[in-house]
Amino acid sequence: MFRLVVSNYEINKHYELDEDIDLSKVTFPSDSRIKRIDECHANISFTRFEEAFDITLKIKGTLTAICSYTLEEFPFKFSFKERISARDDDEGDYKINNNFIDLEGVIIALIDSSVPLNVTKPGASRPSDGSGYRVLKEEELQEERAKMRRDARWAALDDIDLN
Repeated sequence: MFRLVVSNYEINKHYELDEDIDLSKVTFPSDSRIKRIDECHANISFTRFEEAFDITLKIKGTLTAICSYTLEEFPFKFSFKERISARDDDEGDYKINNNFIDLEGVIIALIDSSVPLNVTKPGASRPSDGSGYRVLKEEELQEERAKMRRDARWAALDDIDLN
């Protein structure tokens, strides 16, 4: 677990941490686009104030992603910079609990949000049509839906005002 112990840092003083974080044991849901986090390096700079911490996270590393086209695993590099605040009350981005700031949870959430929803392996292409199915782009799907004949049994629902 990677966390800051609030009482270890003086008020109005700037600190820098530069270290590797082991997130290899973090589990993701089976339907996630992330399989595991292989490497993670953090450069964390922060200042403790009377009631808050101002924290800048520079994170980079490699994770194993699952291609949205082929469902194959492949290495995916990530890198981001984020500035957050932590306070004892609910005013900051994150809350200080029992003299600790849990940065591991924050870092995992930021890594997850840095990976595209439809991450694709380099060189992978969109699947093609097969027996009994077609693969459509979003625009093609919308055109198909617009052309479809409407079922008369559901026509009464068109008159309902949902606003």
